[in-house]
Amino acid sequence: MYDDNKVKLVRKAITATIGFICLIVGIACGMWIGSSNSPRQQMISTVEEARNTDESKTLTAKKIKEFLLAYYTKKDVGENQERYKEFMTEQLYAQQVKLDESPVTQAYKGYILNQVYDKATIYIDEENLSALVEVAYSNIQTTKRNNAEAGVKLSEKATIKLFYTKDKEKYLVNRIEPILLKNATNNENHTSTKTPEAKPEKTEQTTKVETTQQPPTTTTETTEVGTVKIRGTL
Repeated sequence: MYDDNKVKLVRKAITATIGFICLIVGIACGMWIGSSNSPRQQMISTVEEARNTDESKTLTAKKIKEFLLAYYTKKDVGENQERYKEFMTEQLYAQQVKLDESPVTQAYKGYILNQVYDKATIYIDEENLSALVEVAYSNIQTTKRNNAEAGVKLSEKATIKLFYTKDKEKYLVNRIEPILLKNATNNENHTSTKTPEAKPEKTEQTTKVETTQQPPTTTTETTEVGTVKIRGTL
């Protein structure tokens, strides 16, 4: 009986010792893993902070797309004013609101609905804080006011140039200029069609001169004999 109790005590002591050793080993491994990961986490956080700092100091395509999304997406004329306000200078925002409320723009209210920004190709000029943008968007155009179901969905494109100004750490759109690329193409085509027309006109004039000079050879002649005129045909 005494031996059995002694054996049980020894077993309990061995079990407790093994458990204590495992606990110490586990704590040590956890501390080692944590210490090895912390420099990596610090490095990742440092890289992210540096990236965010660089983006805040430069004009990026991401910032321009955020503006385009707010500017071109609207349910109706002027509905998006509060959304694009934060991307503009106060002066440009006032001009845009005035344009939205002008009689010409208001004439389209209710007839161009559910406009959505689709995509854009952006060329950034960091030195001059400007960007040339080719925008694709779609909307529903209807002949029945405020009735989108009776309208037709159309895809459209526009080319604009955005001029930015830096206000503290934020880039704001200061000016928007439309770029009319179609007009230049049409003018070139119009000029090229006019050029070959000059040659036929010269040919017609030459023909007319030749035909008008030939008839005198076939006209009647008048011969005078004394005081009597005799007419005859050659």
